[in-house]
Amino acid sequence: MDSSHHETSTKQGTSTPVRLNSYASRRYLPASLDDELGDAKEVWASMHSGSVQGLNGGLLVRPRALRIVLPDPTTSALNSIADIVDVPVENLQRDVREVTRRLLAAGASVHWFNGIIGNAILISDPTTARARARVETILAFVPARARPSIDGNRETAPEFVDALCASFQGLVARSRPIGVSDI
Repeated sequence: MDSSHHETSTKQGTSTPVRLNSYASRRYLPASLDDELGDAKEVWASMHSGSVQGLNGGLLVRPRALRIVLPDPTTSALNSIADIVDVPVENLQRDVREVTRRLLAAGASVHWFNGIIGNAILISDPTTARARARVETILAFVPARARPSIDGNRETAPEFVDALCASFQGLVARSRPIGVSDI
């Protein structure tokens, strides 16, 4: 992966280097989510809102075990996201429902969180030694394509990957599972 910046630091008190990659915008990421996920068998993801384009370019291209957390389209928190991304809340609500329908049709486990999902998280093969995780920030009034990201893998940045896994699991624990009848 070509990124606009690489950073290597040393964990305090050790000589073990911690390697995290930062990406100034999505243009430095792989061309599609499918390219980024590669041969991952399992994917955990949380999203600020539903992205139909993200599904078309990655999550549903190959068979994978998917656990996804989206904001509840009925939550007032989605109004805040709509305000800062400058998109009508009705569009975000529609997208969350459409993404949920497609994910459920593909056999994914989908949860809706009643609050703001502050950072999008993407974790491939989270329970394995080859886990890789990326967090994408949301910046007010900055287009999605310009959002910065940070990623790392369990081998070179285990605390980072474990923190994102714990965050995702916390979202799942505080979310409600969704079935087709809930949409």
